[in-house]
Amino acid sequence: TRANHADHDAMPTAILLQTTGVNVYGTSWMSKAALAHLEATPGCIVNVTSIAGLRPVGSSLAYGMAKAALNSLTEDMAKYHGPVRVNAVAPGLVATPWTSDWDDLHAAIASGVPCRRSATSEDCAQAVMTCVTNTYMSGTILKVDGGTTLVI
Repeated sequence: TRANHADHDAMPTAILLQTTGVNVYGTSWMSKAALAHLEATPGCIVNVTSIAGLRPVGSSLAYGMAKAALNSLTEDMAKYHGPVRVNAVAPGLVATPWTSDWDDLHAAIASGVPCRRSATSEDCAQAVMTCVTNTYMSGTILKVDGGTTLVI
């Protein structure tokens, strides 16, 4: 569901708690459970965040706040849990079945950003693979936004 970011009063506390719970606490607990294995293998963590954690955009206030916290978690884990590499992929608007009826937003992206289209799931998957295969990258929030953050 799309929400008005300016309408703070319309954000139910339950949605705020659920959104931060999934994006921040869930990611933190999963990472904590995997760290010993990842240190022994050596492995890496790739979080999925959003440009909403970098700029005030996205489907709701809670979402942007949760993604900003996830960005901070990504950088903190990279700093304190090396040699495990921790990075995140931060897409802008992605063309998916969930956003298929968001014609106005897809049109705005197509007309206003340098790459002239929304991201695809393949764009995001390639970014994740970059985070996995680049063995010297850690603490990076990799934007996959077609230049959206350059113009908003």
